[in-house]
Amino acid sequence: MRLQVLVAAMHQKDLSLPGKMNISTDVIIGNQCNHCSNEEYTMGDCKVSYYNRPNRGVGMNRNVALMHANAEILTFADEDMVFRDDYASIIQNAFDSLSDADAIVFNIESVGAQIKRRINQRVKRVRWYNALNYGAARISVRSISIKRENIFFHSCFGGGTRYNAGEDVLFVMDMLRHGLRLYTYPVCIAQVDQTTSTWFTGYNEKFFHDKGVLFAAISRIWSKLFCIQFLIRHRYTYQNSEITVAKAYRLMKEGIKSFKNLRTFGELMDNE
Repeated sequence: MRLQVLVAAMHQKDLSLPGKMNISTDVIIGNQCNHCSNEEYTMGDCKVSYYNRPNRGVGMNRNVALMHANAEILTFADEDMVFRDDYASIIQNAFDSLSDADAIVFNIESVGAQIKRRINQRVKRVRWYNALNYGAARISVRSISIKRENIFFHSCFGGGTRYNAGEDVLFVMDMLRHGLRLYTYPVCIAQVDQTTSTWFTGYNEKFFHDKGVLFAAISRIWSKLFCIQFLIRHRYTYQNSEITVAKAYRLMKEGIKSFKNLRTFGELMDNE
């Protein structure tokens, strides 16, 4: 069962990234930079491919790698991750043991995380009601499953786009909509340094506005319900911010309206 790691990276100027990430399998690197080129070389028995593109947005960057992937199992990653030595066998064994799984969510150890990452405690199915908890950089998929259903990342969400986060949530929800079977798996495959964040700047007005946009993208019908459950479930997380629950809900409803015209929070403020 061949495995490829698909890395979303930025401004890589040399070919050292796979070594820094402790990658020991085939790897495709979508490198968001200022030029367009392709580079390939071998690292031991493994093939390394760089796709350098000037396009902006992590969703688009992941799609570049995904479109060129050809292994049976694909593992998404970010450039600040360092994989365990035995990550490949962990992932392959997980798919062997969960023969009906189209995708598996593994654990990642976070260092200095500003937002607490959910830890998988056991093997269980991922359903729509708990699908908002998992980022792309801990997910492995069967290539044939997502390519058969033509599932890709939303190009308007994620770092470098109109809305700073959410491309991974939409990807997971899209898999569930197409009837794919996702499981959590309680084993760690990598470590990531999250002392700084490329998108999270605190529980401010833009954060809640963009959450509303994300929930509208997930479901126009249930978007307000998603907002309410988020505010209830995470009330202890953002309660020390300057934004009240009532104001947060108003901002999220504005975000729901903004999604229709793909309006950003900045554009919303300019029109007021």
